[in-house]
Amino acid sequence: MTASQDLTALLGSRICHDLISPLGAISNGVELLEMTGLEMGPELELISQSVSSANARIRFFRVAFGAAAEDQMIGANEIRSILADLTKTGRLCMDWQVLPDMNRQQVKKVFLLLMCLESSMPWGGQITITNDGDFWSLAGTSDRMKEVPDLWDLLARVPAETDVAAADVHFLLLAHMLAEAGRNLTLDRSETGLIARF
Repeated sequence: MTASQDLTALLGSRICHDLISPLGAISNGVELLEMTGLEMGPELELISQSVSSANARIRFFRVAFGAAAEDQMIGANEIRSILADLTKTGRLCMDWQVLPDMNRQQVKKVFLLLMCLESSMPWGGQITITNDGDFWSLAGTSDRMKEVPDLWDLLARVPAETDVAAADVHFLLLAHMLAEAGRNLTLDRSETGLIARF
């Protein structure tokens, strides 16, 4: 991994680390209000749901964008917990079918690829994640897919200079990570589905 990628990962870890504490404080504050007997009205319910959603997204981002040592592992139960919390209130379901604990660097790539599929499935759907020991496969199905061919093309080739919107940075980061690892991504697309393998 290049120095700039290392720096990007460290920055991601730092931001996630610094945001976890205040979000936890807000969540604890809501719980304390509930313990005082205060009725859980729509305002507090909205705050509680928003904090839970933000915590789930930050846990996901910590893996996708954060720093990870080459030999660092992450447990299957932790991954399933992150994905379950992330999709709890959304229209997207993610089915992690990989049983053993996995190398965190590999899961980092998978999480970035999940974000890429998420960009193609804004109306919801199902994503199934499998691994045969050598290759990862992410299969997404939806009643309607969003076409983002230029972004997917980034994963086949990494130009020297590429401008992407902040909302699409996961495509560019994954492209660099796959190139660095010497892995190629194959893609099968249809009107209602997408299968990505690397």
